[in-house]
Amino acid sequence: MTLQITGGIFKGRRIQTIASNATRPTTEILRQAVFNKLQHVVEDAVFLDLYAGSGSMGIEALSRGAKKSVFVEMQRNTSNVIKKNIKTLELEEFSEVFVMDACRAIDHLIKKEYCFDLVYIDPPYGDAKSEKKSAMAIMNILKAIDSSSLLNAGGKILLEFTSYFDEEEAVNEKATLENLKWLQSKKYGRSTLYTIA
Repeated sequence: MTLQITGGIFKGRRIQTIASNATRPTTEILRQAVFNKLQHVVEDAVFLDLYAGSGSMGIEALSRGAKKSVFVEMQRNTSNVIKKNIKTLELEEFSEVFVMDACRAIDHLIKKEYCFDLVYIDPPYGDAKSEKKSAMAIMNILKAIDSSSLLNAGGKILLEFTSYFDEEEAVNEKATLENLKWLQSKKYGRSTLYTIA
């Protein structure tokens, strides 16, 4: 299976993805919506692609002018697809891949004093059990970012999830952040895109 890059210097080029229940590639429409939103800030940005899957978001960021993308993917076979895509497009110099759990990766990146301008979070969801588990992981990640210098001043976090965080039961969880603010949300099919800064 392949995905098509939607903009930038690699527009129209195809990258490999993996056929698996563990991955759910971001749709072309949503990728375009994300990068339309980021068009004035992606150039020269350092981009973090959490739960990277095929790496389409981080590669799209590089295509559109980001100076570096860091990819985090827990599944080794899926991370190998990211590495293959990076190599095919000759982007090794501008890419770094971590094969680890997203929460552990955030702690590692904070300890190593990485800083990002843009963070894209796209955890697995689909049923109530996986949604609840991912929502807990998201809040742990956001709390870690909130209390660190991982996100540069003026940076943005984009979260692709269900509409869970628009529901009343999630209000208290959202309120636990001291510095980050939930700015807006917009639905794209069964996915909701949240902007946090």
